[in-house]
Amino acid sequence: MGTIRLLMRKIKNAITQFIEIFPLTFGSQFTTSEKLSLLRALIWCYFGVKLKIKKEVITLELIGMRISSYGYFNLLHQLKEIFLMGEYQISTTKKSPVIIDCGANIGLSILYFKRKYPNSKIIAFEPNPSVFNILRLNLEQNHIQGVELYNYCLSDSEGEIEFFVNENLGTMVGSVLEERGGNKKLKVKAVRLSSYITEEVDLVKMDIEGAEINVLDDLKRNGKLNSVNTYLIEFHHNIPGQLSGLGRFIQDLEENNFGVSLRSGFHNQGEFQDVFLRIFKNRDTD
Repeated sequence: MGTIRLLMRKIKNAITQFIEIFPLTFGSQFTTSEKLSLLRALIWCYFGVKLKIKKEVITLELIGMRISSYGYFNLLHQLKEIFLMGEYQISTTKKSPVIIDCGANIGLSILYFKRKYPNSKIIAFEPNPSVFNILRLNLEQNHIQGVELYNYCLSDSEGEIEFFVNENLGTMVGSVLEERGGNKKLKVKAVRLSSYITEEVDLVKMDIEGAEINVLDDLKRNGKLNSVNTYLIEFHHNIPGQLSGLGRFIQDLEENNFGVSLRSGFHNQGEFQDVFLRIFKNRDTD
């Protein structure tokens, strides 16, 4: 009886995930032809995931772009999060905003920014060598200009650092924390984000799998925290074996005159959570 219930739950979840693609797509800000292009790609990815199609690198054409990825799962997730849900949407009137992408992954966030702000200046960091190769490919095959790419890890100090990944390239998760990254250890170059902030920055997008506290400490210590107008940060909360630090992280931002909006799902007490933080400068209250 338990097996049947589990099977029915899986079927229900699969149907729900498939159905949600349609309102997400048709409720987005794209043209009708672009929505149909996105929908085809999402359905293709969905069935690629459910049928467990094994293919190391896939390439899809959608909304005038050519996008490559390790497997279907990560591509499906990022297309929904970045292009349909507008996770990285910001408010700026600048035609050439300065954007720093920390944890650029395969580059969908960069393609999103360049589509919205073609003249933007972008600095991007991705430490995983395998993922960095796909990132560079995606920018090259879409003829993206105005992006500085660095195959570096961000930390609060410079030098060589241990970086952990797992054997499944399709997950594309990597971290300076073994508990978050995986059991395969690499040596990568670490740099300080503060060294790359030489002017006013409109946006820092950060998804660096547990290193966000170290990077924030670096920015505070070197007086660069307030050089950024908006931060979009994926905070990795309740990583097994690690103290969270979420309270201190938010307190440091609020003490530096930033407002913080949070979003996160909640499952079971104490389980790992991705907490999305939208951080913005408060107006002066003089």
